[in-house]
Amino acid sequence: KLKNQGNEKMRGLVDQMEGLQRDLNERDKKISFMEGVLNERENRLADVENRLKQRDSLMNAIQKRVTDALLGFKDQGLTVEVIDGKVYVSLSNKLLFATGSTKIDANGQKALAGLANALKEQKDVTIMVEGHTDNMPVSNLGDIKDNWDLSVMRSTEVVRILVQNGMEPTRIIPAGHGQFVPKVEGSTPEARASNRRTEIVISPKLDELYQLINQQR
Repeated sequence: KLKNQGNEKMRGLVDQMEGLQRDLNERDKKISFMEGVLNERENRLADVENRLKQRDSLMNAIQKRVTDALLGFKDQGLTVEVIDGKVYVSLSNKLLFATGSTKIDANGQKALAGLANALKEQKDVTIMVEGHTDNMPVSNLGDIKDNWDLSVMRSTEVVRILVQNGMEPTRIIPAGHGQFVPKVEGSTPEARASNRRTEIVISPKLDELYQLINQQR
């Protein structure tokens, strides 16, 4: 009887040991799985970081190229800067348009031709041309009803000049903000002059980057 009791205890201990071993094996499998998931996420995160660095390098190179191409217009109300991974080319209206006009003068056309020449081979960017006005109501401008009309027509005219100088029309989007996105708040002559501008926003194509980010979720 004692021998049987000892055998039963031994079998019980063996069963417990086998159960513990199964639990340990299962835990090890879960740990290995989680390590694989974490490694995969770390690799994707590294890919995203590399793409962001590539984007920043690209935009800095574009900024330099555009700045060099438009160097002669630096003192005529033109600035080029990188903001949040995009290149902003801001051209004051005195460089492009006469008051109330949607026609670009010869000097403005020359500046836009230089910009187009700097960008027409850059296939991995998109371009938004944004027209901006001051807050003075328009008057006596024929079919132009308000500042929205004026800003859109001006941005469209800039797009035409860029396309005429070799830019692909599928890569350019005209837009008009009227007076509603001022660069400087206020109604002084200086503030209004700053707000009358055309901004050309150059953005990198981020399709692959978005795909990598979505995979992180």
